Amino acid sequence: MRYAGLSLSKQGLSNRYFIVAITAVVIAILMYVVTSKLEQEVVNAERKQFEFRLAELRSAVLLQEAVLVAKNQMDQAYRYEGLNPMIWMEPGTSHYLGEMSLESVTGQEGNWVYDPKRKVIAYKGKTEPEWLQFKVVALWSKEKGILTAKGLRLKQIEDKN
Repeated sequence: MRYAGLSLSKQGLSNRYFIVAITAVVIAILMYVVTSKLEQEVVNAERKQFEFRLAELRSAVLLQEAVLVAKNQMDQAYRYEGLNPMIWMEPGTSHYLGEMSLESVTGQEGNWVYDPKRKVIAYKGKTEPEWLQFKVVALWSKEKGILTAKGLRLKQIEDKN
């Protein structure tokens, strides 16, 4: 009696090709899933880094307000409007490029810049199309018809090109 199918060696070889093909497909699917998860985690990490730095900047502004309160000089808060809050941070702060116009910054997404012309500290994320701009502002109050400064805040402002 003769065997009508493939020989045992050819049958084993075709099984190996099948196993290799299935393994390659499984690896490709896993690589796709892992890559998308990794990209998502990179975006999340950038967002957390931005939120952390923004919280640091707001804290630095509040500390300057506390200094004014301690020295009983809150009426001088207007002098802080538009200042670069990075000067109150530790030198060599990461993700800060320095003072320059926003237009001159190219290819540096994920970093902070202070624009002295606009008097804003700005951040452009890797996934953000526009600069997120913040400015140190004095909080004003009108008491008995007189405007007086009551504090300092880091306020997000709209792009005014």
